[in-house]
Amino acid sequence: TSKQQHASVWPILTIDQNTQSTDSSFTFEFAVKNSGVGPAILHSAQLTDGEENLSSWETLQDKLPDSVPRPDQRFGASLRSRALAPGDSINPFGLIWNDSKNSKIQSVTIENAFANVSLNICYCSVFEKCWMTSSTTNDPPEPIDFCPVVANDIQ
Repeated sequence: TSKQQHASVWPILTIDQNTQSTDSSFTFEFAVKNSGVGPAILHSAQLTDGEENLSSWETLQDKLPDSVPRPDQRFGASLRSRALAPGDSINPFGLIWNDSKNSKIQSVTIENAFANVSLNICYCSVFEKCWMTSSTTNDPPEPIDFCPVVANDIQ
């Protein structure tokens, strides 16, 4: 039946903000994973800090307080028009501080600076069933009729 076909390719995206601190370095990253059984076709992504729309990953990085040194490395993979196979994950944005003095203290400062940041992604199945999910909720992805075109689509 149609319901069985749709269930057999149901993608489920999860978005995490990960931090990792060692004695000498600190990493902050967003991780997007497809935990479902079918491919997730990514249509749009928005980045917000509270109620403020952020236009780019650079805008997010600019939110870091002056007391935090500039990161040694920035990495990421584009979210635009991407399909994630079941079990696959990508990191659309990450920052690494190497040889960071007081990395534990700085990690708390960085986590606090990004505490209200949310990455919201709209994605669909191969049968054009669509969902919206966010990095700031533990709720399951919310079904929606279609992925809207957004002016401040983050890449």
